[in-house]
Amino acid sequence: MTREQLCAAIPHAGSMCLLERVAACDAQSIICYGVSHRAESNPLRADNELSAVNAIEYAAQAMAVHGVFASREHGGGARPGLLAAVREVELFVDRIDTLEGELCVEARRLFDSNDALVYQFKVSADAGPVATGRATVVFMREEAP
Repeated sequence: MTREQLCAAIPHAGSMCLLERVAACDAQSIICYGVSHRAESNPLRADNELSAVNAIEYAAQAMAVHGVFASREHGGGARPGLLAAVREVELFVDRIDTLEGELCVEARRLFDSNDALVYQFKVSADAGPVATGRATVVFMREEAP
């Protein structure tokens, strides 16, 4: 999957598409890599820094890409969803813009229903763990005619 295909798979475009490539993907999990955490143009920067809390957005984008893969496996289209909650988040660094190398973003689906998904995520860099936690994605309901 090219970066362009990745960006087309999520509801973000341009510099807000944070991931570069998918390294592995199966029915339950995905591993992606990104280097945008080092870019001066990263739209998540505040006061010229990129807080580690932004690792959650990297994980959310990996979950969205996984949803596209999973929907293709079942012959349908990906359903739009919203990041509804994050739990048990642990941040192991203060900032991610100072980290060398790629960010490795791993997401594993723990729960799947018609209304929501729950993922466990881990973001790491060459220096070690960056962030871990769980995230709940709630599907948007279709409007009745």
